[in-house]
Amino acid sequence: MPLKSICRLVGVFLILAVGLFPAPERSGDEIENLLFEDFYHLLGFSPETNYQVMKWLHPIRYTILIQDDIPAEDIVASVHEVMLTFGELTGVKIKFTTDEETANFKVRLQRPDFEGNLFRRPHSLALCYADIDDGRDYFDGIPAMEIVLPNNSYDQAVGCLEHELMHAFGFWQHVPIRSEYRSTLANYSRSNVEQVTKADLIWIWTLYSPELRPGMGPDEAKRAARRAIARLYGEFLALGNTLPE
Repeated sequence: MPLKSICRLVGVFLILAVGLFPAPERSGDEIENLLFEDFYHLLGFSPETNYQVMKWLHPIRYTILIQDDIPAEDIVASVHEVMLTFGELTGVKIKFTTDEETANFKVRLQRPDFEGNLFRRPHSLALCYADIDDGRDYFDGIPAMEIVLPNNSYDQAVGCLEHELMHAFGFWQHVPIRSEYRSTLANYSRSNVEQVTKADLIWIWTLYSPELRPGMGPDEAKRAARRAIARLYGEFLALGNTLPE
């Protein structure tokens, strides 16, 4: 979905969010249930993880770190544009800084090196990734984040930018490819979705709604997510929107 279309949706959503229009009363349907199931999965809860609800509460001061070759100007311009758009989507204040020491969000652009410096796990190649720490408490929100993008290919860098920002703003997992809707977080290696979709918007609004608090555990988050998805998906439909795209 083009960024301008996303921003128009955000503007109308904010009107709904302040209560000028009540959310319609409606019962759950198949798509709403899938949105809920995928949202809960994206939060990362499982018996093997320490995950909690993780979201930004404090302003983001982001910087762009350039290593190796200087990237094309359009890569840097796209980073600035999409960072500001995510600020509008989430309501998080975002400001660019050139001071690496005070930045709490780093976008690192570097040439891929398949011999080591983009390895996160043994035998796992990654052109792009978000550096996530699931072993800490997040009751005060996400304190810092770093994403890595390749600086030698505009298509590759921009192609995974919004995917990695979804991770960096609190969605740690991926979802199956579905016929009901599309997502930039759908099984990445087999998905051609590069930009935030309508389903992604509903998930972003849900995570950054008052119902979801950082530090929530699995049971509490499940109840809150069910309520928020029902409300926000209902408002989404009331605006004349539909899924799939």
